[in-house]
Amino acid sequence: MITEKISYKKVRDFGQVFGASFNFTKQNFKPIAGALLLTIVPLSVVIAYLSIRLQAQTNSFSRAGFGLDVYKNLGLLLLNNLSVYLLIIILSWLMGAIINTIFFRALQKNEELPKGEKITSALLLKSFIGDVLNQLINIILISITFIISLSIIGLVFGLLLSLGVGAINVIVGILLFFFILFFLFILLPIIFHVIVVSLFVCYVNKTYFIPATKEVLRVMKGNFWNTWLVIFVGGIYYMVASTIVSLPTIILSLMKSFSKARASADDSTSIALIVATTISSLLQRFILGTLYLMIIYQHMSCKEKKEGSTISGKIDSI
Repeated sequence: MITEKISYKKVRDFGQVFGASFNFTKQNFKPIAGALLLTIVPLSVVIAYLSIRLQAQTNSFSRAGFGLDVYKNLGLLLLNNLSVYLLIIILSWLMGAIINTIFFRALQKNEELPKGEKITSALLLKSFIGDVLNQLINIILISITFIISLSIIGLVFGLLLSLGVGAINVIVGILLFFFILFFLFILLPIIFHVIVVSLFVCYVNKTYFIPATKEVLRVMKGNFWNTWLVIFVGGIYYMVASTIVSLPTIILSLMKSFSKARASADDSTSIALIVATTISSLLQRFILGTLYLMIIYQHMSCKEKKEGSTISGKIDSI
């Protein structure tokens, strides 16, 4: 049983980052799980219900056929459900803000509490609405910025492809292919790291996102590949673990899609699917929180190492 306090202000090697993340999750499982149950489950139920409803409408529309004007009918389907899509996105953002706040609070409270005192669900949820709103605003701004940035990059490559001919199109296509590979395997993990840690710095230091991002980039300087490796391995863990906990939902979704049973049986399948989706969503968020811990421990390890070397250098100079 783990009783020693797991501080995030500590230099750790590659293995210790993962070990500390899993140990912290194990040590504080009950309070974090309790806080998530009270906040995430209601949102998960609503999102699951809306998603299943959208899927049912899409399936019925597909069976009826989109007609001759496929794009027009598909556009009408999307337009008719635009408010539902927007609601799902907003609830997903809110869920992300709540998860950030709960795990960030757990780290901070663990650091602040005297030795022997334990984190509780009530402590994690005490007066946390303001922190959730701050996280939500940052998440929305980051999402909009990310979408705009990708749109601009896509527009540039699209213009190059439309203006070029023959060999130029081939060169642009090759560049686009390598850019996609570089973005997915190198740049995206680092972007994810910067976003998560910046949100954590915003929470702890009560600062804005841009100054927090500058601080994160300063700490990451000279530790790029170590950081990338932690995120890459952590990302694999997240994808594998999330897939495993999502298997019941996937199976029930396939059963619902291919089922030709009567309506009452279909209703029972829908209820089971909502329950399975809610449970898997809760577990996925817990797994995501563990990934956040890996990212934050890696950042703080680099920071402690850098600041420690700076202090040693000043002492030596004196």
